[in-house]
Amino acid sequence: GRPIVAPDLGDLREVLTPDHDALLVPPDSPAAAAEALRSLLADADRRERLSANATATAEQYTWDARADKIVTFLQGLLSDQ
Repeated sequence: GRPIVAPDLGDLREVLTPDHDALLVPPDSPAAAAEALRSLLADADRRERLSANATATAEQYTWDARADKIVTFLQGLLSDQ
């Protein structure tokens, strides 16, 4: 339920979308991270939007969601036979 500020790394970009569900900042840049946090503190609407989208993104990666994807994948394999 919180906005995400994270380093802009390839593995995180596989899950997070800049300015949709996270603010991604250059790695090893405390100044950029501080500026991202300041921008969030100054913009309640953006905080709420990022938080809601981050929550929706996180729901795709629960154990139950992962199990559902595996079951769907396996059912697809079995139906092709």
